[in-house]
Amino acid sequence: FAICFLQLGGCAWVAGADYYLLVYSMFAGDIVAGSWWKAILSTSYALVGLLSVPVLAKLSQRFGIWRVLVGVFSLNALGGLAKWLLFTPDIGYWLLLDALLCSPAWTAMVMLIPPLLTKTSRVSLQHEASQNEADCKNESSAYGEGSGLYHWVVSGSGAIAMLLAGATLNWSGFSAELGAAQSEQTLLLLRLVLAGGTFACSLGILLLLARLRCYPSFRSVHDGHY
Repeated sequence: FAICFLQLGGCAWVAGADYYLLVYSMFAGDIVAGSWWKAILSTSYALVGLLSVPVLAKLSQRFGIWRVLVGVFSLNALGGLAKWLLFTPDIGYWLLLDALLCSPAWTAMVMLIPPLLTKTSRVSLQHEASQNEADCKNESSAYGEGSGLYHWVVSGSGAIAMLLAGATLNWSGFSAELGAAQSEQTLLLLRLVLAGGTFACSLGILLLLARLRCYPSFRSVHDGHY
């Protein structure tokens, strides 16, 4: 759940800065050009996300979900560093490298995390039953609670991301009235939020994955094969 929060809340929050960098930094306030490239980038994210589904499924069957998640978020961390260079003027189609590096992380959240939660919950439930069978809840109840909490975290993360995105714009000094005359400090801060925030959230997720490996209930599902 902490992993979900960092990706769906943290990375979604900092990703809100990309549109403003496209329009006001890369295209000097040209909303039409900036919006066009935002559409291209979003489409690239969608296409890479779709193409990564069979790839992640195949890799998780062979290596396990934990190893695939480590690989995906290592790639996402690299993508965070790359954003510092990609969201600059005259970068051209190199900008699409952003989607190639970062889109698989979004696919992994909806594809790999739910089955991993289910498998780990089953083993924890069996362990609890062996300790005190009389007080053990039935499986459907346990899975229902886990699913409900997962969707609560997803919804809450999205709401927090939107609130933080708005606060970040105010904090950076951005003003729509200035148009293309945004200060260099404002644009620099937005680049730092986008690149540094993505890297920091990805690093936090990698640390959580390392911690997760320490739990016997997680190791007992063989890293959770998809």
